[in-house]
Amino acid sequence: MINDFVYQALKTKNLIVYEKNFRRTFIHVCDMARAIRFALDHLPEMRGQVYNVGGDSMNLTKEDVARKLREKVEFYLHFAEVGKDEDQRNYEVSYKKIRDLGFDVTISLDEGLDELIRGMQVVQVTNPYSNVYF
Repeated sequence: MINDFVYQALKTKNLIVYEKNFRRTFIHVCDMARAIRFALDHLPEMRGQVYNVGGDSMNLTKEDVARKLREKVEFYLHFAEVGKDEDQRNYEVSYKKIRDLGFDVTISLDEGLDELIRGMQVVQVTNPYSNVYF
């Protein structure tokens, strides 16, 4: 979702957000790689268990993400009251179990957005981030 939002903001200068209060959770690929290493280093304690990987700071609404992006990029932002997103996921995740072992994310939404903005400004792509295909 974040990749798509950044793409829309930079390439079309327009973002329409449906179900702005729907919650999602996010994790940067570098933090995900760290989590794999963490699991390998903590194999005896983690073996046979299931862990949510991420950080509580990354449980955000679609509105949170769009407004944070709007602080960084100028584009038209509209929160639609009519219509719906084809992707109806709406959830918040607890990371207490893995946090109790010592893992937390290190890359914030701000840092991830800055990275995506820089990357998309130099790379010309069509929108491979959309979950809706025509």
